[in-house]
Amino acid sequence: MAELERKRILVVDDESTAREFYQALLKKHGYDADVAVDGNDAFRKVNRTAYDLVHMDIRMPNQDGVGSAISIGLVRPDIPILVVSGFLDDNVLKELEKESNIRGWMKKPTGAEAYLNAVRRILDGFDA
Repeated sequence: MAELERKRILVVDDESTAREFYQALLKKHGYDADVAVDGNDAFRKVNRTAYDLVHMDIRMPNQDGVGSAISIGLVRPDIPILVVSGFLDDNVLKELEKESNIRGWMKKPTGAEAYLNAVRRILDGFDA
């Protein structure tokens, strides 16, 4: 029996601790996980690599998560985005709701199981 193709996820977060935590968690559960340090880095990477999901922080230098989600959505609307951020107020949520590639959002810190369930739901074609 052929091995199933591993899903590739890009973790975008300016905090190295968060990037490393989510990357390790995803790899432990059988995903290929790359990292990006900000929205500009993420945009470059999604243009070079076929990702199945992007995990996006909101507050980052250079280009924030909302701007990055918009940019990614313009060139790669097929890539779903899961926003994971400690900064999710009503204004940010209103902006996120406008973007069709945003499939869910979670407030940091997230529990590992809740996070993995959200990832699985989105990869299965549902909103988180």
